[in-house]
Amino acid sequence: MFFKRFSFAILLSMGIINVANATPLTEAIKCINVNGALRIRYYYFDFDDNANKTKGDISYNRWRTDAKLIFKVPVAENMKIIWSVNSERNIYDKATSNNPKIPANNGGNLENDLFYLNYADDKFVVNVGTMPLDSLPFISSEKFTYGYGTGVMGRYNINDKLKITGGWIDHLFNIDHAKPDNVKSNKDISNDLYILGLNYSDSYFGSVKMLDYQITDLIDNAFIIMTNLNFLKNYGIGINADFATSKLNDSVMSNADNHNFYNLELSADVYNIDTELGYAKTDSNPGIISTSIDAKIGHIPVHIKKNVANLTDSDIYYGKLGYKIDKKTKFYVSYAKIDQDKNSGDNDSQEYTVTGKCKFNKKFSFTAYYAYLNYNNDTSNDEEKIKAEFLYNF
Repeated sequence: MFFKRFSFAILLSMGIINVANATPLTEAIKCINVNGALRIRYYYFDFDDNANKTKGDISYNRWRTDAKLIFKVPVAENMKIIWSVNSERNIYDKATSNNPKIPANNGGNLENDLFYLNYADDKFVVNVGTMPLDSLPFISSEKFTYGYGTGVMGRYNINDKLKITGGWIDHLFNIDHAKPDNVKSNKDISNDLYILGLNYSDSYFGSVKMLDYQITDLIDNAFIIMTNLNFLKNYGIGINADFATSKLNDSVMSNADNHNFYNLELSADVYNIDTELGYAKTDSNPGIISTSIDAKIGHIPVHIKKNVANLTDSDIYYGKLGYKIDKKTKFYVSYAKIDQDKNSGDNDSQEYTVTGKCKFNKKFSFTAYYAYLNYNNDTSNDEEKIKAEFLYNF
């Protein structure tokens, strides 16, 4: 202790630590931008054991609490250091089936501890370090469990309408959906991600996003195009059309052919009623397009089986009908039907959901839903899910 005090005194006397000329702490703090969110979620799960014809074979409650803080510290003109950190805790009650996969308590832990350098001006945006990747449509965009990785990502604004994006990521995290039939994969993929993209947007035409990417030793090549067309916008009708294709690496599946995904969706917003009707299709070749159930590509408006891009040889029909009671409150019902070919598993299903949302103010909101997933065969367990969520943004 004496040595530490003595060393500190020497440094002060030498002027190495100049307290008198240092920026006051209060002034330094004023330059730091802090935002984030707090979320509390409650779930009730009930699985029916179709094979043994017993109801409620696995049922349990789950509490999930999350906190997220983002610190943005300016270090130079157009440049800042960003530190983003999440903390999460899961609490489960005892499962009725004594299923070892359902722990009684998953202790709190620090997740998604990201630290990166950001440069942004009128033309360029560059991130270097461990950063969120939630803007990529094949990566999780969930508010707290978004996908992230370490590397370099950049964007160049050619003009107000056209932008080029690209980058290299050395390791991917929160990859929870990269597991189609007969495909080996891990949640965290240490393989490199190489990506190049082009974004175009126009008030009359709409927007187009194109991405070409590769994940070494997993996906040899994948291509995504997502369009949001405004041709019928004056009539309150929106058109979304998506296409994606990917080819698995031979180390995952030998001599794999391209897996293709197609989606067409119509939406309408008239008075206080909004609707969505969509049809999606996948071919018979196994593959990976979305790396998370919370990815934008392949998302449909239900809550359990909510991403269909990696399904094999399936036709998906879905719809949503919502009603806005006022500016703060909205209710909607949604439905999805999945027909899978017999040669690919014949795992047909139907899902029904009822959802209510209330946004009390700009920062505080509440969401609750009930979802029921019913399989047509006797090999997959039907599932019921109830969820309530409080979210506070700051």
